[in-house]
Formats: sequence, structure tokens, C-alpha cells
Amino acid sequence: MSHEAARSLVWKRAALSRLAAGLAHEFNNVLQDIVSNAEVAADQLPSGSQARACADRIVEVAMQAADITERVLTIAGPPAEPASQTDLPALLEDLRSLLARTIGNGTVITLAVAADLPALCADPDVLLTVLIHLVMDAGHAMQRGGTVRIAAQASGDGVVIAVAGIGRPGGQALGESVPMAHEYAGAAGGHVQVLETQEAASQVELWLPVG
Repeated sequence: MSHEAARSLVWKRAALSRLAAGLAHEFNNVLQDIVSNAEVAADQLPSGSQARACADRIVEVAMQAADITERVLTIAGPPAEPASQTDLPALLEDLRSLLARTIGNGTVITLAVAADLPALCADPDVLLTVLIHLVMDAGHAMQRGGTVRIAAQASGDGVVIAVAGIGRPGGQALGESVPMAHEYAGAAGGHVQVLETQEAASQVELWLPVG
């Protein structure tokens, strides 16, 4: 699978998951309104009447539909909010494993994660998508291969995740990943820095708050 195909697939899956979850939530709200009103109507109808039986049936079917939406939510996962406690070392290892064979160009992905990392309050799917774009862009910029280094360490009341391309030719663009990271970090109460280092032409540092 090519770089672009892998990235496109991740985005499509993430978008479909969020869409399915959002629609299921909206549908569930409608069902709850139907159940509430049908129960009120049923209480006003004579027991044993056909109208009462129809109202009871509406409640029963609506509850069955609500159960189906709960299953959809379980499969699709929760919407982007609320954030949850994320095991960052495990997520970064998943990221490395996911991209190790797809990044291509002879590029190697290395991972350096501090042992004392606190739990990060973030949506793991959204964070993973942002990091995939950062790593892919770093790899794309190295036409003759090299190393993409992913590092994470505690920093004050937050965590810094750094992605650097070692061996990247100077002047190569980072693509769409940095604006995406800025947007994500800003929404999460964090920030992004793009630094010049001796090893890499650029290093993207994503700082996110914990707790």
C-alpha cells in the first residue's frame, strides 16, 4: 500500500467512524423523545384497548432501535469528545508498528518514550491520526531514506511529542500535517513548535496538557 493510500484509508476510517457515531447519537436522541411521548400517551389510554396496545408497541420497537444504536456506537467508538485517559506509550508503539512497513523509501522509524510519562487526556483516534500525518510527511520529505524519530517526555504539566526526520534535505515542505497539528493542539489547550536542529532540518513538537 502506498503512503497516500495508507493515509487516505486512515482518514476515511476515522471520518466514517465519527460520522457513524454522530448519526447514532442524533438518532438515539430522537428515539428517546419517541419513547417518552409514547409512554405518556400509553398512560392516558384504557388498558386492553387497541390504541393502548399500539402505544405499547411503539415503546417496545423504539427501545429495540435504541439498542441497535448502542451497538453502532460501540463499533464506531465515541465521538471526538469527551477526551479520555490515553496510554501514550502504547499509542506510540501502535503508531510505529502501523507505519513501519508503509512509510517506504528505506526510512526507519525509531521510538524514544520516557518511562515517567503521565496519562494523557486525549481522544486516542484523533491523536493517532495527527501523528500519522506528521510521521508520513517527515518520511515523504526524505527522498533517499533516513530515520523518523518519535520521542515523548513529560514537560511541566504536559507532555511533549516530537517528530523529527533525520537525514531530511533542507528546504523540504512538511505538508499539511503541521497546520493539522496546530488545529488539534489548540483545541486541546496545547501548542505546536517547529524547531531547527543540528540533526534534522526541522522537528515538530506537539505539547499537550495532562489531566
